[in-house]
Amino acid sequence: MDKTDPFAGKELRATLKHCTPEEIRIPFSVGEDRSRTWLLRWQQGRLELKHDHRHEDGTPDDVTMYGGLASDSGSALQQSFPADAYTASLIPAAATNVWTLSLNEQGTELTYYLERDGKPRFKATLIRQ
Repeated sequence: MDKTDPFAGKELRATLKHCTPEEIRIPFSVGEDRSRTWLLRWQQGRLELKHDHRHEDGTPDDVTMYGGLASDSGSALQQSFPADAYTASLIPAAATNVWTLSLNEQGTELTYYLERDGKPRFKATLIRQ
């Protein structure tokens, strides 16, 4: 991360808050900003990742619910999610995004990785405490 990155120097925290057979909600905070939640759901026979962005009052942000369905090449420990058509229409620059979630074998580290145009854009490794 460079100094101009809005995440630079801020604590990144993800918490498994809600887990049912249908949905997993993982609030992701950047410093004091708690506007983000990663949603994992079973859709169309595949795992889906969506990014739910909310304002402090709980109303949806204009840019929310983007993401995609898992590709067929995933495993129990790693899944990649190419941007779906909704994401491409909402955020045209993100049409080539691929998000990857990886869990280490011990289940103690979750890595969130984003590529855009085939190049690294963001990576965070979150460690269970």
